[in-house]
Amino acid sequence: LWSVDDDITAAIMIGFHRQLAQQIAPEIALQSAVLDYLRTPENRTDYAWAPFFLSVMERTTAATANPAPG
Repeated sequence: LWSVDDDITAAIMIGFHRQLAQQIAPEIALQSAVLDYLRTPENRTDYAWAPFFLSVMERTTAATANPAPG
């Protein structure tokens, strides 16, 4: 892990959460937020986007965790 710029983080996370509020899938929301940030030429550096990744745990329901026999 490395340090990240507070302003870059704020810009990307605000975009990410705006997308989530519109019911966009998390993986698409993060990708879109990063791409929006990178549209400005001076923002096009791996330092800006590389620290961000999405980690998702699959949700299970009682039916999938304990399927009916047979």
